[in-house]
This record gives sequence, C-alpha cells and structure tokens, in this order.
Amino acid sequence: MVAEADKKNFESEKKPSSIAFSADEENNKYNELFAEIKAYLEKNNPFKDPDFSIQQLATELNSNSTYISRAINMNTNMNFKTFINKYRINQVKQDLNDIDSNKYTLMYIYTSAGFKYQSTFNKVFKQIENITPSEYIAQKNKDAVGNIPE
Repeated sequence: MVAEADKKNFESEKKPSSIAFSADEENNKYNELFAEIKAYLEKNNPFKDPDFSIQQLATELNSNSTYISRAINMNTNMNFKTFINKYRINQVKQDLNDIDSNKYTLMYIYTSAGFKYQSTFNKVFKQIENITPSEYIAQKNKDAVGNIPE
C-alpha cells in the first residue's frame, strides 16, 4: 500500500506541460541572447579585430561561451567562427560595393574586416559566397559596366 501511494505521489509530481514550458523558456532565453549578440556585433563591429573571440563576446554580454555558442547555433546552425566570418565577408562585400572601393587594395579591405591572412579570406569567401573574391569583383565590375546609362 505504501509503495502504491508513493507511486501516485511521484506521478502527480510529473508535469509535462511544466517541462515543455521550461524548454520554451530556455529557447526564449537563447533567442534573447542571440538578439543581444546581433545587436552588439552590428553596433560595435568587434569582428573587425582578427583576434576577436567567443570569450570576449561572452564577457561583453555578461554571459559565458557555452551559452553564446548555443544561442548562435540554435538560431543559425553555424558555429561561432563561421558566424563571425559571415559578418566579416558581409563587411568586405559592403566595402567592395562602395563607390570609392577602387582607392583601396583588396588586402586593405579584407584585413580591415578582420581577416589576418589572404588564404583564410579566400577560403572563407568561397565557402560563404560560392565564388572566389576575384570572381565576385569581376561580376561586380561587369554589372557596373552594364548599368552605365547611354
């Protein structure tokens, strides 16, 4: 009889809706953290520092690297490095599309975006954009020539 009463008490303590709620609550916390990550990156451009790390981001956001990593992965299916490199590539593309980009060398542009080495930049650019930086520039120049009014 005691065992039966204990079993009923144990079963009444199980709250599936509570468990689901806490999972949703956890997802919301990661979504909120991800929004903070994006806002911080867009406002401060820390990715322009080639040595920028997940630990630095965690410190700036009063979090830890595990939570930062999980928030990024849950929202983008990317790891921290890929996520940051995507910001860097977008910065390079923005700089290349500026009218005055002809004043600057490609090396200046990719190092200003946070890449240390050309080989890394080329590899990451190709992975993200599916074309090489040279092909991207050639396409951009071709498009620019095609858009000149006659």
